[in-house]
Amino acid sequence: MIELREISKEKILGLNIIHQRKKAGLTQQNIADALNVSIKTVYNYERGKGLDALLLHSLAELFNCNVSDFYLDL
Repeated sequence: MIELREISKEKILGLNIIHQRKKAGLTQQNIADALNVSIKTVYNYERGKGLDALLLHSLAELFNCNVSDFYLDL
């Protein structure tokens, strides 16, 4: 098992985005369509890349969660 301290904050953020997306029953395509971006862009978000505060708020709204949920340890 990988210890969390071995995983970058970027990776944890991405994993939490994947978790919240799946919890909401959404696909990467659903997110891409809602945000008017490509699936490749969503893929990058789920790796913790290209994120900013406005985007995190948009994702939280789509997933019906709080932005702070993206920062929780898995």
